[in-house]
Amino acid sequence: MILRKPSLPTVAEPATSATGWSSTMIPQPQDDLEPRTKRAVAEVMDVSLLSKGGRYEIQSASGNRYEVDVIDESCTCPDWQQRSPEGGCKRLRRVDHEIKQGRVSRPDGRLPAPSN
Repeated sequence: MILRKPSLPTVAEPATSATGWSSTMIPQPQDDLEPRTKRAVAEVMDVSLLSKGGRYEIQSASGNRYEVDVIDESCTCPDWQQRSPEGGCKRLRRVDHEIKQGRVSRPDGRLPAPSN
C-alpha cells in the first residue's frame, strides 16, 4: 500500500510484526516547523512501532537503529543519552511528527485512518 501526501510524500508498508505500520519518508522540509524538527523530518529514517505503549524503532540512513519511547519521552541515541535536548532529539521529534501525520501507528497500536 502506498500513502502519499502532497506536501511530504511517504511510502508506507505493513510492518513485519502485527504491531503496526512502518514508514519510510522521502524528505522534504516543511516551513511551519522549528529548525530542529525540520532537520528531523528532512533526514531519511525508517520509523516502526515496536510495541503498544509507545515504543518505536528508528533506522537512520546510516543504518543505525535506536529505540524511542514517546510515553517516557526518551531515546537510546547518543544525543539523548548525553544531552537530553529540550523538545527531544531528532528521532523523538520524527516519531512525534509521523504519529501526528498519521504515517505510523499511534502508541496504542491503532493504525492511522486510510487517506483518500
